[in-house]
Amino acid sequence: MASIIPLIVAGVVAGPPSSFQQRDWPFCPLVRPAVPRVQNTDWSENLLDEFVLRSLEQAKLTPNAPADRLTLLRRLSYDLIGLPPTVAEQQAFLADASPDAYERLVDRLLGSPHYGERWAQHWLDVVRYADTTGFKADRMRPDLHKYRDYVIRSLNQDLPYDSFVRQQIAGDELEPDNPDALIATGLNRLYPEDTQTSDFPQARQDILDDVTEVAGFAFLGLTMGCAKCHDHKFDPIKQTDYFRLQAFFAPMLPRDDTVAVRRAEQLEHGRKLAEWEAATKSIRAEMDSLVAEVREKVIDEAVESYDAVTQQAIDTRPQDRTCYQKQLVALAQHVLNWATRRAPSRLQGEAKERYDSLAKQLATYDQRKPPALPTALSVSDGDDEAPATFVLAAGNRTKPLYEVKPAFPEFLDPIAPDISRPEHRAESTGRRSALANWLSQPDHPLTARVMVNRIWQHHFGRGIVGTPNDFGAAGERASHPELLDWLACEFVAGGWQIKPLHRLIVMSATYRQSSHLDAADPNHARAAAVDPDNKLVWRFRRHRLDGEQLRDTLLAVSDRLNRQMFGPAVKPDLPAEARISRYAWEVEADASRHDKRSIYVVAFRGFHYPLFSMFDRPDGLNSCAQRAATTTAPQALALLNGELTLAQARAWSSRLIQRHGENSDALVRDAFATALGRPASDSEVAASRRFLAEQSVRIEAAGGETQAEALPAPVPVGVGISAATMTALVDFCHAIMNSSELLFVE
Repeated sequence: MASIIPLIVAGVVAGPPSSFQQRDWPFCPLVRPAVPRVQNTDWSENLLDEFVLRSLEQAKLTPNAPADRLTLLRRLSYDLIGLPPTVAEQQAFLADASPDAYERLVDRLLGSPHYGERWAQHWLDVVRYADTTGFKADRMRPDLHKYRDYVIRSLNQDLPYDSFVRQQIAGDELEPDNPDALIATGLNRLYPEDTQTSDFPQARQDILDDVTEVAGFAFLGLTMGCAKCHDHKFDPIKQTDYFRLQAFFAPMLPRDDTVAVRRAEQLEHGRKLAEWEAATKSIRAEMDSLVAEVREKVIDEAVESYDAVTQQAIDTRPQDRTCYQKQLVALAQHVLNWATRRAPSRLQGEAKERYDSLAKQLATYDQRKPPALPTALSVSDGDDEAPATFVLAAGNRTKPLYEVKPAFPEFLDPIAPDISRPEHRAESTGRRSALANWLSQPDHPLTARVMVNRIWQHHFGRGIVGTPNDFGAAGERASHPELLDWLACEFVAGGWQIKPLHRLIVMSATYRQSSHLDAADPNHARAAAVDPDNKLVWRFRRHRLDGEQLRDTLLAVSDRLNRQMFGPAVKPDLPAEARISRYAWEVEADASRHDKRSIYVVAFRGFHYPLFSMFDRPDGLNSCAQRAATTTAPQALALLNGELTLAQARAWSSRLIQRHGENSDALVRDAFATALGRPASDSEVAASRRFLAEQSVRIEAAGGETQAEALPAPVPVGVGISAATMTALVDFCHAIMNSSELLFVE
């Protein structure tokens, strides 16, 4: 494998941090910078802090004071697992006076299975995960949820990031007997797809363009798509670089039938299936002969509007199809499958009677037929001879200019890739393997930098490079390039494992700073004037929960959260106003699944769970490296009037009554700790007590009618609680769920 060559090498790869030049970075190879010297030698908790403090001291700023313990607990819990800390966890952390209490808290959260659920969402945003195809039809893609589950499992197991990259790009070639690696290639099936198109050559090109652009965003942090029509206007990316990168994916064939079990299990299943096939051979052959003519007619009707090239591919015998033809047929396969299933219904007379009789005979062998093996949406190479890739004039498929071979962007590595066919995949070209191996080289200039920057961003709300998908000239300049390089070197030297990197970051004094900002404090006033965007990280950045965290929090607080992991996408109930949409999903019958964590809620491209849309969920059509954090009136209205919030307030109030009866002080203290992660002050307890009493009187006087009039569960047996008192408690819980303090993390 060729070594990485920097764009400009002079004066970049050696010397102290001061030798960095922005025009050379980050395209130069990774070299560990020297740790800077600082004046305040008492502040740092680890070497990461030295880089941050050096920048602060140069700007004549001082870091903020440390956050208190409960603030840190709540921050860390949301950061690492996306859920609020329980009351028991708060009490245990406060009671733990050992010097390593915080360190053990970090390790416990990193070891939680909920860690993978939280951090998988960040990756899914980048690779624009959705359970559907998009466009007008927006069809469900069965089995694609297994890719989402793969990401969760990989993060929980701390799969090294270089392996994570290789498996997603070329798991079928590199680890063909590893079901997880096959599922991982589902990354290359996340593209939006117009399943109602009749121009499949164009659909193929659109998919290649999408996959190429997302690979550039996700792994290189570069806007490769800007070079599709012409040389990049800002970065040294040539149009030929774009299409040479695309050529790695040119032979890629979408597969819906990949068996996601190991070889030994496949062989055993094949043996049993062969026995069933032998016993039913004559029945199935006669059924096929009866339906063959009708099936061909139905298929002809279905594809008569298709482009001529695709029609020719369909008419070609499967064993004679080229790689390109296999790709076109695969894109049209859902229509071909539909036509094949429909064909028996078109039989008439004696043919239909005979077919139905044979179908009954075949059914008598069902006990001998082994259950189907689990499958996954994945990719493979269609052949060992890839279709040609051309540079296209203005990116137009119909205007090819000249052919190019797969190669890495010239400004990163001008040496031709070493591409060889995989040892156990004779039908593959090995192109994606070559790309995967290049990206996962320890000295690659971008792979580690880009991923480390993403992790930093999700801890601090802003990346060291503020444009995580664009490390190029049009992106933001790095605030701490030496720190990013030092962290990237630590990352690679630690075996590309992500959890130790988390640990390093959250154990730092930088991370443990308070978010407090006091305009009357001269130090704060100066810092806000010098660095209003907090790029130098002189305090922690207060941030709002995203829509998934908010929904999970409401469910966790009310004790309704279903913590069962993995499985098909959940289709929970929808607000009344959303049910009238033509794209609204049919709510699944199993209500026990409705309250699973938000990462499992079905991700339609054309229709989003309303709460997620209001709180800036990405569209699933484009790579999203950093979500917006808007503040809008519909957000407040959704929390105030939304069915979800009110339902959880009702459930929560019943839980509080069951725990504490009519002890209003205990109810209030439990509520504050559960929802806000801190004890209520004496004044808050007194004010809440007055609210409950006065609201109960108002409800009683009004005949018991309030927004919370319908309760989800009866008052517990043996507890003498009036309906008005119970309803007042629902109003109290509802108010806390609408509080700004619940919505923001300090």
